[in-house]
Amino acid sequence: MNGTTIKNIAAFFLRRWIVLYLAAGLLLMIAMDRGKAFWMHLDYLKGGEKHAVWVSQGRVRPDVSRLRTAVKYYERLQTRFPDNAKIYGNLGFCFAYLEGPPKALKAYEKAMALDPQNYIFPYDAGLVLDHMGQSKEAAGNM
Repeated sequence: MNGTTIKNIAAFFLRRWIVLYLAAGLLLMIAMDRGKAFWMHLDYLKGGEKHAVWVSQGRVRPDVSRLRTAVKYYERLQTRFPDNAKIYGNLGFCFAYLEGPPKALKAYEKAMALDPQNYIFPYDAGLVLDHMGQSKEAAGNM
């Protein structure tokens, strides 16, 4: 085999590989559930649930710049997925430390309306109400 034949064979397979690669990517995009694809990015405040609990308990100080960045991220994500309760719950957590209890409570109420089966949102809203001095309403949520 001479050099020209090898180049022709390589070009033949390369063209087909690119077409197959693009076709596979297109099929993946069509079949993909976008809600599930972005789910792993909803926990923007890395550190997990333990970290959130420690912040709530006052054991760890919240990183304000990180919370502000998270609010911007969740607000952008909220426009793409307006019916995702976890986004509103995460916004409520951020607002509790940045914007104050009223805005956090509003975010938690939206999360509760979208996912009434989730027990975390009423609990968090109860914590915010208790912080606001509304103990009776807080007890109703918890």
